[in-house]
Amino acid sequence: MSAIKLKIDGREVEVPEGSTIMDAAGKAGSYVPALCHHPDLKPIGSCKLCIVSVEGMDSYPTACNTLAQAGMVVETRTEELQEMRRHTLEMLLALTNHPTSCLFCERKDQCGDLRECMRKFPVTVGCKYCPKDGRCELQEAVLFVGLKSIRYQIEFRNMPVLREPFFDRNYNLCIMCGRCVRTCQEVRGVGVLSTNPDFHRMHWIGPESLQNSECKFCGACVDACPTGALLSRSGKWIQPEDTVVTICPYCGVGCSLVLGVKEDLIVTVSPDRESPVNRGQLCVKGHFGLEEIVHHPDRLTRPLIKRAGKFEEASWEEALDLIARRFSEIKDKYGPNSLGALSSSRCTNEENYLVSKLARAAFGTNNVDNCARVCHAPSVTGLAACFGSGAATNSFDQIEDADVLLVIGSNTTEAHPIVSLKMIQAVSRGAKIIVADPRRIELVDMASIWLSLKPGTNIALLNGMMNVILNEGLEDRDFIASRTEGFEEFRNTVMQYSPERAAGITGVAAEYIIEAARLYATGVMPLRGQNNVQGACDMGALPNAQVGYQPVDDPGIKSKFEEAWKVQLPSSPGLTSTLMMERAREAISSIISEG
Repeated sequence: MSAIKLKIDGREVEVPEGSTIMDAAGKAGSYVPALCHHPDLKPIGSCKLCIVSVEGMDSYPTACNTLAQAGMVVETRTEELQEMRRHTLEMLLALTNHPTSCLFCERKDQCGDLRECMRKFPVTVGCKYCPKDGRCELQEAVLFVGLKSIRYQIEFRNMPVLREPFFDRNYNLCIMCGRCVRTCQEVRGVGVLSTNPDFHRMHWIGPESLQNSECKFCGACVDACPTGALLSRSGKWIQPEDTVVTICPYCGVGCSLVLGVKEDLIVTVSPDRESPVNRGQLCVKGHFGLEEIVHHPDRLTRPLIKRAGKFEEASWEEALDLIARRFSEIKDKYGPNSLGALSSSRCTNEENYLVSKLARAAFGTNNVDNCARVCHAPSVTGLAACFGSGAATNSFDQIEDADVLLVIGSNTTEAHPIVSLKMIQAVSRGAKIIVADPRRIELVDMASIWLSLKPGTNIALLNGMMNVILNEGLEDRDFIASRTEGFEEFRNTVMQYSPERAAGITGVAAEYIIEAARLYATGVMPLRGQNNVQGACDMGALPNAQVGYQPVDDPGIKSKFEEAWKVQLPSSPGLTSTLMMERAREAISSIISEG
């Protein structure tokens, strides 16, 4: 994509063609207030706060939905602009009856805590009682434009706070920006929220109860809200002192989380907007289900050593010394292959590498494995045989650019919710989805074709589709000729599965199989169960392979690692996790399990 250059507040910036003035201002480091705008949403320019001055233009365009053009000279902060923004904000506050004590109080910095207000404002309107105080975009805009007061009477509406699972809805603080409604529809594809403007007197966002709707409680509306109208209860009255970026431990997507931490406790969880995986989105488990498991009283936080049949707390030093001594004794008595190590696809690359090295270099055995080899062996084996690697052929982001998506064996909206958002975005751009599943899963509602096959007949269905592709000449013959082998054997098999025969096996009508085959696009992406299936195997937590799938029984590979680790290594493949369990107490005396 070509780039253009323009000036923002005297600074020249270069942005991709198709960028908005708001995008260019952000790159130039110029803050432009905008309460309706959000980077995940289509710009609508309704709040009018992002007006800017463009040289040669008589009007003041809104920066959020005006395209930047080469050679533009833009000013984002002039006294005339600020005066117009002050009038706009004044009107917004009057129409929405938003409390103003949190915006204009000159003594707020003197108030010590939530129980104190220098001007004796009541709890409902005092700035220190607003959980979004100091993080509110409305406060930021008021401060930026220099609004000191408003000329109109504000009446507190005293609407009840609606308590939902995980977050509260306080529409006394709503400014009707519409971000929550648009996020639910545009980003999440659910659309359960709706505006009830009531001429800006008793406005609120429906429905009255989200528990009686199709809401998934993902929290995207909470993240998009510029004020305290929507706020998670977990961090409502406790402000974090620090932030830590980590990975969600639940499903296989591997979303990036920003944890707000205070005194070693998680008080807030937010999606990481910079992550290429989830790009500022989370599901209900990642958003609201982390603190409970991390701080659950049943979670082990100290080592336990069993003494006289009972577990007792011990120091880390004592526990590690005991483990090292017992493993050494077992190795000396029964040999290195009496030990084993189990790693995990929920652990980091570094941890998986260290478990592999511990087993091979310290224990002296190749008895090391991880859960990915068991539950994802079919996908790895199939992909490796077809493409030479057990990895996916495309990234998550490329899903959004697909013309056709074939979803088979995956209930994506439930098992990999953030991946399903990319499918929803693809559909919104005109993509077609083919769902092959015996159940009417949620994706069926947006699918062009639903192949409701009998359980266990996936192979016959795919063979039937490929039969149609070959018989109708829809295959890429140049690619087949230059990049594949064994194609004639493949053709001979597929030719045995006419659409009619496949229909008899699968229960899917032949015309649907034909229609799906004509739509089908190439590319394979296995959706794994844990968030580091690929990394665990890449790092050598396997009984037959070192880092990068280098065979343990290859003399050259073995010699290379021995030189790097300065230790003699075993030369025969080790036991898999299932064999280790079967031979426990007979051949395997002790196993260390990580993650």
